[in-house]
Amino acid sequence: MQLVKKLGAKQILGTVKNVVKDQCPKDGDTYKAYSVYGIANGIKTGTSNFGEWCAFQGKMEAVNYVTGESFAAPQCFIPEPLQSMLRDALAENDTIEFAFSVHVKRRDDLKEGYEYIVEPHKAAQEADPLAALRNLLPAPPATAQTDIEDVTGTPEQPSPAGKKGKGK
Repeated sequence: MQLVKKLGAKQILGTVKNVVKDQCPKDGDTYKAYSVYGIANGIKTGTSNFGEWCAFQGKMEAVNYVTGESFAAPQCFIPEPLQSMLRDALAENDTIEFAFSVHVKRRDDLKEGYEYIVEPHKAAQEADPLAALRNLLPAPPATAQTDIEDVTGTPEQPSPAGKKGKGK
């Protein structure tokens, strides 16, 4: 495992445009690029030539699915919309746990030529402020299975109900 200063697409994948060329031969192709998981206990923000940025601080690790390399860092950049969700969760908690995968999709119509698709893996209550409310609701009723023909029996051995098809 490589120890690095921060985790972001550039640190994990290298030049993303080159990886897109290698992994996505045509427009619309998508590949699973990397996963990140960790525990965040703070946020660091700033401004660069590319605009404002937000990095989560704590203990994080990442796996590059193209090369198999793994990384660890005390700082992590998370793509939107997950970044905003986790930022809100961290505002309400001292620490949050997260785990997600990033897919890269080739998009010839975009200036960068690609977009990130984030797939969260941790259904943590901290990352889903509606989870506690959702869990208060009763589960939806099971679908009634009426009008379904019982075909478990054979002509020699009748079905459990003793008859086939709908009863009258």
